[in-house]
Amino acid sequence: MRTLTLGLALACGFAQAAATSAGGVEESQPSADSVSLQTSSWGEWHQGLQCKATTPRTIEQGMLLNLSLEFRSNPEELEPGVRQLNTFLHDAFMTLTLQNSKMQKTLAVQPYDPTLKMPCWDRGKATVTLDGTEMPAWDVSFPLARLEAALEPGVYDCTVQFAFPKQKTRWWHDPAGDWVSFGFWSGTVACSPFRLEVTKETPKTQQFLFPKRLRLLPGWRVNYGKEDALPVNLRVSNGYGVGGKYYRDGEFYMLFGPPLPDDVNPIDNWCHHKGGDRTVSYTIEVFETYERPEHFWQPAPGKGGYKVLWKKTFNLSASEEEIRALGPCFWEALLDGNPPG
Repeated sequence: MRTLTLGLALACGFAQAAATSAGGVEESQPSADSVSLQTSSWGEWHQGLQCKATTPRTIEQGMLLNLSLEFRSNPEELEPGVRQLNTFLHDAFMTLTLQNSKMQKTLAVQPYDPTLKMPCWDRGKATVTLDGTEMPAWDVSFPLARLEAALEPGVYDCTVQFAFPKQKTRWWHDPAGDWVSFGFWSGTVACSPFRLEVTKETPKTQQFLFPKRLRLLPGWRVNYGKEDALPVNLRVSNGYGVGGKYYRDGEFYMLFGPPLPDDVNPIDNWCHHKGGDRTVSYTIEVFETYERPEHFWQPAPGKGGYKVLWKKTFNLSASEEEIRALGPCFWEALLDGNPPG
């Protein structure tokens, strides 16, 4: 099973599908200048720290809410021994709360996991000194798509909260110094409420170039070209990315981005061919999900808003003579310095 050993490649393929079509047509996204922004009042002081948020006034259901969070400190109000703010993976300690009194509902969402489920070590170097001077703002994004249908159109009173623990985090790793000696601020601080209007999602489509058929190419690569492609328009939800699952003779073998014609990453290869004629059945399932690719990512129905957008099965046959004429395997050719065309 080839479950993508190159996590970066998967993330890139997935993100590209979310932002552009496979045919290279970019989705129209509002520019920063076109978005009407607002800035909340400073929130209440908490142990020498307070914050405020600059956010859009309106946003569609499911969109990524991008905002800027500013902090300021009062050294005289800090607890004894506290002298700096730990900024390592600060998104992990953020929560956006949305309250609609008319609908009597309160919702909460956090940013995506900033670690992508990969090992990370905090050695106390990502910090800001709490001496009362101006502090750099933090850009934070909240995936409203995670709220799914619970986020109905309407006006919400919102707050952004930063809650940092007193005890060391799970990423702490500094053999030369203990947690307490660093004097990190701990507690919960929030901006003053701001009003956010959530509007109904407008339908959006992306165009992809999906295969009409697959070919066995030189180097025993399985792929397709633009002459084998068919334009397909798919509706993709706000805040969702598009990925692909690939099956060989009914068995899942690869998780990747949606198929692209002439992609440098082939759909499959026959490098383990043992001889004889061969027929292989391939099924490609293109899906959308609001969860980002991450280590041990396993998108599936029932989680992350998973939805199948397109699915098709292809049969690819070749005789022993045809297979040998297209060899050797592209990996062997690369090692020999003769990559196949």
